[in-house]
Amino acid sequence: MVVMVLLMLLQTATLAFSQVALKLAMANLKWEWSWSFIWHHVLLNAWLMFAVLLMIAANLFWLWMLHKYDFSKVYPLTSLGFIFGILAGLFIFHEHVGFMQWLGVAMVITGCMFIAEIGKKEDAPKENTEQPTIEYHETTEYEDNQDLLGSR
Repeated sequence: MVVMVLLMLLQTATLAFSQVALKLAMANLKWEWSWSFIWHHVLLNAWLMFAVLLMIAANLFWLWMLHKYDFSKVYPLTSLGFIFGILAGLFIFHEHVGFMQWLGVAMVITGCMFIAEIGKKEDAPKENTEQPTIEYHETTEYEDNQDLLGSR
């Protein structure tokens, strides 16, 4: 389960940083609704292209995660992206992060630990570990046929 969480951290970080790249792409733009503006300032924006590539990578990775793990485990772990959003706001955009936001981060981490069952002993021995035994004995073809036909 730890591997699943680490892989989800990678996926959500990629997706979160695509959003950071979008924010950087749109920074300092005075938006206009004209084809010329959209072509020159939006579609040819390097940060926007980087954001699109990160989104594609994150979604391909997400498809692989859906294939490999239970949906009920991995989908709730997408909330790890909120943590990356808080950290990006703090370190990249120099935003103030208050106590309640940090409390929310702690709650998200705690919830993800419950969902991923971190700390659960996967290989713990069960109470009844005896394997059922199958007895094998050879019979003749005649005995096998009698069993099929029933005893007369």
